[in-house]
Amino acid sequence: MVDDLAGGQEAIAVVRRAVELRRRIDRCRLDKPIALLAQMVSELESALLDTGMDGELWAWGVLALKAGLRTAGRYHEYNGWLHRALEVAKETETQQWLWCAMAEYLHTYQQPHEALEVLDARAPVHGSPQLCIYHNHVRCVSLARARRFDEGLALASDGLEFALAQGSELGQCLALSDSCMLFIFKGDYRNALIFSQRLLANPGLLAQDTDFMARQCTIAARICLRDFEAALRECSIFEQELVSIPQLLDIRISTLHNKLVAALALTHWDGVLQTERQIHLLARKSNRSLGLSRLKMFRALVWAFGPRQDPGLLSEALDMGVLEDSVDNAILLRLSLALIHNEPYEGEVIDHPLVRRELMGALVGEHGALNVCIEMLCPFEKVLFERFLGTGVSVHVRGDFEAVSFDGQTWVDLRRKRIGRRILQTLAGAAPKAVDAWSLFEAVWPDATVRSADDLNRLYAAIHRLKAAGLARLLSFDGAGYRWACSPHLRRVG
Repeated sequence: MVDDLAGGQEAIAVVRRAVELRRRIDRCRLDKPIALLAQMVSELESALLDTGMDGELWAWGVLALKAGLRTAGRYHEYNGWLHRALEVAKETETQQWLWCAMAEYLHTYQQPHEALEVLDARAPVHGSPQLCIYHNHVRCVSLARARRFDEGLALASDGLEFALAQGSELGQCLALSDSCMLFIFKGDYRNALIFSQRLLANPGLLAQDTDFMARQCTIAARICLRDFEAALRECSIFEQELVSIPQLLDIRISTLHNKLVAALALTHWDGVLQTERQIHLLARKSNRSLGLSRLKMFRALVWAFGPRQDPGLLSEALDMGVLEDSVDNAILLRLSLALIHNEPYEGEVIDHPLVRRELMGALVGEHGALNVCIEMLCPFEKVLFERFLGTGVSVHVRGDFEAVSFDGQTWVDLRRKRIGRRILQTLAGAAPKAVDAWSLFEAVWPDATVRSADDLNRLYAAIHRLKAAGLARLLSFDGAGYRWACSPHLRRVG
């Protein structure tokens, strides 16, 4: 009996210590109490098994348990604890804290609409400032995952104003990080970068988890803005810091995935394969399979377009991507297979982090390669451009084909050759596709109403004059028609 009483008092002391640590986090996001809560997760779980404890204290103990379960990779177990805590919590504020925690759990596991229903039904009316800040944060994240971005950004702005009025460092951190995340989800990467840098430039507002979130957003924004060198540099630095924090394995794996994207974009072929092997080892240690289809895609693209020139893995990677519903990656793999096997591509044309929409459209013949600015392409895109659209002879052009040069020094004046200019404009705009003779005639003489053999003779004579002027290298002819024979990229001068 005495032992039971002593054990009960000891359990109560453990829970009270955990609750105090958790309340310190609510007041100011500190790394030390988070670390201490993570260390005492087993002790706290054992203490919460004491059924003789006051319900209110027990419920707050469950709220304190979240940090430890999340750090230990056991957050999926938290749902059961929350339901039991809601049965015994007495105070209205405690119940509202628990419902917010329930909403956070729901949006974490991809149920944002259900999370918003919980928050709407149980919004804190007269709650403490800390509760209002937490509720605002959970709602912002739920809105982001429900793709209600503008509503979320307005709420984050209100949250920042409220946090500043309350002098809450935690509230400011959460509101700024919410804005950053919402801009990332919305696709406004420049503003996402602005907010993440605003967080990182104010170390007084930062704790480890907020710092890591801001750095992840910075890396993601740089990749989406195609600043791959900066992204790769920041990934390498960040990943080295995460090596010493084994409990943050998910963040480390996510960072390595971003490193893969940047390395492939920069055609660091060996670096891609090395990082891919590193992620495989970490995933095996943690028994995680999430993202393995992406790993297969990276290896397949390196094999197909790197020095090996072996497309053998593309089909297998595509099957895995479809199975795991990686839509954008499946599109890139289908495009790669179609290009390599010289087959028609009938899929969607998108803006992929590795291949921008303009280039993808040119590769599938949606428009001519003239729409692609080669100077803006990343090294991986240039590999695709050169392999499937051809580099050929570089051509310098003044104005709208008013003059043409192969070396930028000697020019062929076409100002008085209106028909010749139209022929060159049409073929360059259609590259790499061929243009049959009649289509070329209609493009050059759009107002012609009668077709005859004499019309084609007019076209052949105009082409002969272009060749006689020294521009034969610009044109080629095969069974499909006339083609632009040089690089689709024109060096425009003046």
